Amino acid sequence: MTSTFNENFYIVTATVNPIFFLALTLQGTFYNSIISKIHDGVNALAATTAAGAKISDKDMAKGLFGFSAFCFALAILLAAFSAELFALLALYDRSDDSYGREFVFWSTIGMLSLTATIPAVAAMRGYYELVSAIINGMTKTRKNLQAIGSSQESKEGGEGTDS
Repeated sequence: MTSTFNENFYIVTATVNPIFFLALTLQGTFYNSIISKIHDGVNALAATTAAGAKISDKDMAKGLFGFSAFCFALAILLAAFSAELFALLALYDRSDDSYGREFVFWSTIGMLSLTATIPAVAAMRGYYELVSAIINGMTKTRKNLQAIGSSQESKEGGEGTDS
């Protein structure tokens, strides 16, 4: 009977998952900002309901989206931690099963996705701010040019009436 145990797979995943955890730790400001936004949103919702005011659909959607994203990220982190333990146990026992192998694989893919999301979001945010600055600059420049053009026209029109 042939063994399907792939020791290299577990060695790689047992090595890569801690690196992903380290990368997430170094990118911690992103998660701190998410947690603070969720905290601020929950406090705002609590204050709104305590005052007896109606919560807007937009605020409710923001709160639900933020909370869902946080729960999803937390689930990936817990799965990756469990996958790390499973990989180490599989290496120790030199045996595995197909369900455990798939769990380790997909948890590692989830950690990779989560780790890659942070720089991608930061890049998208930077791109958005750059495009916004360019558009705002173009709008201000056009308004300034129009103001200059209209003041020159009024000067030219004023000079023609004096003579």
